[in-house]
Amino acid sequence: MSSWPRAMVLLVPLLLAWPSRARACDCGLQLDVRDALNSARVRADLIFRGQVVESRSDETRVTVLLSVRETFKGSVAAMRLVSTSAASPERFTCGSHFQKGVEYLVYASGDEVRGFSTDRCARTQPASEATAELASLRAGTLPERPVALRRLRADGSWGPVESMSGVKCAWARADTALCGWRQEPQPLPPGSPAASPGLLCAFAPEGTSVSPCRLVPDVSRPPRR
Repeated sequence: MSSWPRAMVLLVPLLLAWPSRARACDCGLQLDVRDALNSARVRADLIFRGQVVESRSDETRVTVLLSVRETFKGSVAAMRLVSTSAASPERFTCGSHFQKGVEYLVYASGDEVRGFSTDRCARTQPASEATAELASLRAGTLPERPVALRRLRADGSWGPVESMSGVKCAWARADTALCGWRQEPQPLPPGSPAASPGLLCAFAPEGTSVSPCRLVPDVSRPPRR
């Protein structure tokens, strides 16, 4: 499997402490990919893809100017100002990180009078990490729920197709999740329906019950390593 997004690292404490909630930046963990994306779309007043042109900041806020490439919700505009909380060594915030020249998928709240703001709980993320989410927005649909999973073994081979029963996942992206289980998932019995879509999960060392996983059309045909 290819490297997993940095957002996964932020989700590890959530599932290690599951079902407790995150202490630093509590985004209200949602365990269903469709629920996570639908809630973000409903909460946001403005959803668009744009490139950061410039930014300015003070002690508490960072404001970025973005050149809009696509608008999925809200009124269309060529440029947008969006603010987020500023972090510092003394203060942790849930503010989104923006870098000049980078394109982002932005979920923002507010209006044309008060202005728009966002944070990492709103699903704002680099567009390069949001391919599946952008495709879903363009199509006006939600991704299908995974029905099975398959885990990578220590020797590099794939384990059997297993049930999703008892598995809980935190969705950093529309196609990528960090999944945990309190008890070992069970292989699907012979004759079960096709396992599509499903999750391919990275190797989890013995004693570990958390693993990054990727949504694929059919886990019965994993990619060659």
